[in-house]
Amino acid sequence: MIARQTMELKKVGILFETQLPYLLEVNLTRPIKLLLEDICAHYNLSNPADYALQFSTTQRFVTDQNRSEIQNGNVMKLTYSPAKTAKMVLDNLKSEKATTQSTALRTLSELALDDAFTQEFINITGLQEVIQMIQSGKYTGEIQAYVLKSFVELMDHGLVSWDILDPKFITTVANCINASTVTDATTLQSALEILESIVLHSSGKYSIIEKEVSASSLIPHIKSSNADVKKNAVALINALFLKADSDKRKKIAENLQSKSMRSHILDEIIRGQNVMPDMAHQLYVLQSLLFNLLDEKRNTPADANDQTVQSNIQELRQIAFDTDPDSSSNSKRQSHVNEFKKLGFKNQLNPTEDFVPTPPGLLALSCMMYFAKNHSENYTKVVLENSCRGDNHDLPFAVASIELTNMLCEILKVGDTPDDDGQTYYGMFFTHDHSFEEFYCICVQLLNKTWKEMKATNADFNKVFAVVREQIARALAHNSSQGNFDSFRQRLSHLTYQDIVVLWQQDRRNREELESQAKPIVYSICFCLFCFSSSCLGDCICIVKDEMVLIIVNTEALCRL
Repeated sequence: MIARQTMELKKVGILFETQLPYLLEVNLTRPIKLLLEDICAHYNLSNPADYALQFSTTQRFVTDQNRSEIQNGNVMKLTYSPAKTAKMVLDNLKSEKATTQSTALRTLSELALDDAFTQEFINITGLQEVIQMIQSGKYTGEIQAYVLKSFVELMDHGLVSWDILDPKFITTVANCINASTVTDATTLQSALEILESIVLHSSGKYSIIEKEVSASSLIPHIKSSNADVKKNAVALINALFLKADSDKRKKIAENLQSKSMRSHILDEIIRGQNVMPDMAHQLYVLQSLLFNLLDEKRNTPADANDQTVQSNIQELRQIAFDTDPDSSSNSKRQSHVNEFKKLGFKNQLNPTEDFVPTPPGLLALSCMMYFAKNHSENYTKVVLENSCRGDNHDLPFAVASIELTNMLCEILKVGDTPDDDGQTYYGMFFTHDHSFEEFYCICVQLLNKTWKEMKATNADFNKVFAVVREQIARALAHNSSQGNFDSFRQRLSHLTYQDIVVLWQQDRRNREELESQAKPIVYSICFCLFCFSSSCLGDCICIVKDEMVLIIVNTEALCRL
């Protein structure tokens, strides 16, 4: 009981204007209203309701909700209450003097971080005044920067819907990022953040912003020297991308995957600076959204009546075996069936059937066609190597490609909603306009190489894919942010089948070593039970539990690695 009372009593210092500091003991169980009455009585102040306490370091008002944050040695300021402060700030915002307005906006941008102040300011229509100041478009420079920042801070509390904003307001904010004369980082950062929030949190406002802002128009901000402006520009692109319908999303993706846009992202962001966690998250989201464009094709089954599908399958055969596309005679049809068998199709009479299951559906055919057309020599080499063995050691190229495409989508989490805290992105996917297909081309050659190293047969299909998945995952982990396809390919060359076996053996030894450390804990529990008196048994069990938790955490960390 004494210990609990001690925890509830905190010794703090109170500052008030030019008065001498007031040292007192605060009981955290007492309402703040009673504490203020005592402090105001000490300073001979009437109307305690007009006053409040602020944490001196953060300027947050002390309330009954956050009083538990008071610690021994805290210094707090006695100041006007949130309601009275909000009225004073609003009155100064309406002043005709620019200096008075600027000072009020600076104060507002700081106090708007506080929940209590923001609620009072909104209650007296302060937010509407800020919106009108922005919408008027007559403020520039420092005042414009502070009014935009204040609006962002006020809206961040989630007390007001983003749907209250008029098209004129949105256009005015968009003009801030489109005007070449606006160079203030705070203004640009706040304007970009406002537009992003409108896209994400309003209904029916997307089309207005879409007319005012495009991915191309944000290039100057991606090239900005200010890291926050860069980050907010990418965040706005992500918001426009995320909320677009299917057709618009494809157009945005075409723009983003153009050589010029990719070069700006690579040179100005990925390779141009140390990427901070917030920017890493935005790059991760952007890459996830681009990957997710593959999901439609991945979940589309092949149609036997689709002439494009039929033509592509025939072209795979022609490129591999350099044969006549005409299949009018029975002998040629039989020849084509044999060639489809060598290509590794399950259904040699109707190879289209192999692309019906989804996923990966038509995406697998698309990857195979890209490999055949853009890396013809390597494609032909892989196919012919496996069509001439005849000893049950051949890799069925088509079946393997379909499975590989599916596995690559799983590794890259194609179709998954981006995580709120994800930060993993791969720089190499910004280096090519057909990055997933290039990724497949490297991995299918790796698959062929590993298949040969393992001297695999069809019975080893799943074992080989387990090794290939491990090779790809480890190479990606080593090649995340700054890498390119060449460095990824080089890393894979150092991860042979034998290398993976050695790494797995090392992982197993490490796991066994950690697990062996748990045995002494069992003995220590028994020792406690039989040797210690009841008075110290509780403390001993707590110590043992801490040791067990530590070993479990270490074991889980190693398993994730």
